[in-house]
Amino acid sequence: MAVNAIAHADPQHFRALLKELLTDEDARLPLWIEIYENAVADREAANALFSELNKHMQDNSEHLEANHSLHGQTLAKYLERAHRSNEQLIKLSEMITDVISDNSDEIGDVFAAIGNKEPDNK
Repeated sequence: MAVNAIAHADPQHFRALLKELLTDEDARLPLWIEIYENAVADREAANALFSELNKHMQDNSEHLEANHSLHGQTLAKYLERAHRSNEQLIKLSEMITDVISDNSDEIGDVFAAIGNKEPDNK
């Protein structure tokens, strides 16, 4: 659930998701929002730069071998940056999933305690 929400959410939706899980006083809230926004911005920038340079190389396809040797490492760096951003988002989703699991466990413990409560003997 959290992984899908993080991968496809706009920043406002992501903020709303976090506010459902955390209180405003929780120090993780602003940090996680910043991590998300930075990772998404980095990924979008890397993808835009990769696409632009790739298009430039295809437009000059008569010099493909020269373009590859000239721009190949740069394209690889853009892909690596996008990959690192994706890894940051995956790690963030794991942390959020842990919070969701912890909350589910607490709710389950409450229901278990209610279910195991001895009935009043009147």
